[in-house]
Amino acid sequence: MGLKWLLIPVLALAVVAGMLYIHQPSNSLPAELTFKVEVPDHLVAGEAADVKVYVVNHGRGEARDVKLIAKSEGFKVEEKTFSLRGGEERVFRVRLEALDVQDLTYNITFRLQYSTSGEQKYTEPIVKQIRILPAVEIVDVHWETDLFNLFGKSTIGRGDQTTLYFRVKSLSEKIIYSGIVARVTMPIKAPELKISPQEIPIEDLGPKGKTSEYQFKVISGETPPGQYPIVIQLYTEDGIAIPGAKETVRVTVSP
Repeated sequence: MGLKWLLIPVLALAVVAGMLYIHQPSNSLPAELTFKVEVPDHLVAGEAADVKVYVVNHGRGEARDVKLIAKSEGFKVEEKTFSLRGGEERVFRVRLEALDVQDLTYNITFRLQYSTSGEQKYTEPIVKQIRILPAVEIVDVHWETDLFNLFGKSTIGRGDQTTLYFRVKSLSEKIIYSGIVARVTMPIKAPELKISPQEIPIEDLGPKGKTSEYQFKVISGETPPGQYPIVIQLYTEDGIAIPGAKETVRVTVSP
């Protein structure tokens, strides 16, 4: 009997403690966040892209002032804050901007910062790698002119030829770019319609600079009459196509 009477107050205390824990205010319970982040493989210097962030609150308390912070020599991230209740999951997006830096691959370390139970906490870091590409564009694209083609010789006959000219311009404020290559392709493979050369190395290009003029020859043989697209695309030294650095023109072959 003595043991029975001793167990009753112990059990009562356990029930009360459990009830107190259940009714504990949510602002005194800790939050515990984990996250995943999706980033692009590459980004042109000076441009921005959306980063998708998946967040889970594994705790019972609310996480306040949740924001993604990033540490990198090549990028900065938009500041956006929100709250996350206990057990809640959320997907949000923030803007990631590539800085005007040399075209290399940069590490970027992400963490979530948040407040819970009166403290500021951080998640474990996630490290990603993103390539920053040169900020360049193709400009001054035009066909050769002569007395009969004052606006450019974009139409040629069989056994004829013309010349396509262009320059490359840097959009960077402080970087010298080197190793860029221009390649020209024809999406429609026309018989005996040739382009020479098909690849041209571009000279080193300083901030806001513009290159000298480059040219491709377009030569027709027994090519069927029609209109054929020609694409000029700029690439990095290691063969990555630079977004936004592309121009499409058309040459017409007459009977």
